[in-house]
Amino acid sequence: MSVDSSDTPTRFVLFLLGDREDLIRQASYLLYGLKAFSGEGSEVVLVSDQSGLFPGFDSWLRRVEVGEEEKESWLGKWKNFFRAKICAIKSASALGPADLVYLDTDIVVRKDLRTFRAALAEGSAFMHKKEGPISNQKRSSNRKFRRQLVGRTIAGFSVGLEDSIWNAGVIGIPRQHIGLVDEALSFYDEADVENYYLEQFSFSQILQKRLALQEAEPWFLHYWGNKRGWQE
Repeated sequence: MSVDSSDTPTRFVLFLLGDREDLIRQASYLLYGLKAFSGEGSEVVLVSDQSGLFPGFDSWLRRVEVGEEEKESWLGKWKNFFRAKICAIKSASALGPADLVYLDTDIVVRKDLRTFRAALAEGSAFMHKKEGPISNQKRSSNRKFRRQLVGRTIAGFSVGLEDSIWNAGVIGIPRQHIGLVDEALSFYDEADVENYYLEQFSFSQILQKRLALQEAEPWFLHYWGNKRGWQE
């Protein structure tokens, strides 16, 4: 399966707020993987409030700078990084038509991405991995999340116990459906609860109910549970 780079550009997006050395190190490792495996017809965009990061990638990396006022607007009333993440994805989507792939900094590219990009170009959406229905989530924070959302209709979507949460370390949206980013932000804001899982559930709800949602795990490793091990 091939990707025609002239017809199907792919935009990979990273988001960094602040100058934490560990996050910068993670992002640099991810950038090297993208440079090796993203292929022709792709671009990489860094959305950040920090200028001058990764000077070695200047000829290849497209930058979107986030000002202080804009950052505060993105964080919202809960001052939540994950709401700002949705806004960062939205800002990258406004750069022009492209299939869009957001990547957390703690992601590693496993292999050549041409087949992944081809599936995206054909209309499939991606998140990193399906974690399972809300009813199966056992942590106390998950139980709180169920109480906050199950039984409600939010942004036109009814939330039930069997609705699945997907890991949002990778989010891939075909360019013809890029407006779904706005729907995810609307879901997040209308839910109006302070919870760690809300951003990933917002994308999970929108993408699994609007499109054919697939796992991106065959192409990307997400080491969120072993960051110390990776950095050592």
